[in-house]
Amino acid sequence: MELETARRELSAGARREPTIPELAAHLKWSVETVLEALQVSAGRRAASLEAPTGQGPEEAALLDALGDDDAGFAQVDEELSIAHGLPRYARQVVRLRFVEDLTQAEIAERVGISQMQVSRILRQSLDQLRTTIESADS
Repeated sequence: MELETARRELSAGARREPTIPELAAHLKWSVETVLEALQVSAGRRAASLEAPTGQGPEEAALLDALGDDDAGFAQVDEELSIAHGLPRYARQVVRLRFVEDLTQAEIAERVGISQMQVSRILRQSLDQLRTTIESADS
C-alpha cells in the first residue's frame, strides 16, 4: 500500500510514472524491496474477464493454445533433473555460462575462481551431462 501511495504522489508531481530508483529513494527502501513489492502488488490486481483485449489474430491463436499440452514441458523437466545431478557450484557455473551467457572470464570474476577452473568445471560438467543423457537414451 505504501508503494501505491508513493507511485501516486511521485506520478502527480512528475506527471509520469516514477522509476524504480525514484520509488526506492522516496520510500527509503532498497531497489530489490521495491521490485518485490511491485511483483506482489501486481498479483493483487484483478482484471475483468469481460474487458476487451485488443488482440489480433496472433494473440488469439496464442490464447487458444494456452489450454493445450506443451510437449516442451516434459523436456524441460528432464533437463532440469539431469542438471540436478551436478554439484551446486557446477550448476551455478553452467547456468552462468549457458543461461546468462557470460564468458569464462566473467564467470571467474563473479564466482571468485580462475578462468582455468571455470574451464575445467564446464568441461567436467558437460562430460557428466553427456554421459547421463547418453545412458538415458539407451
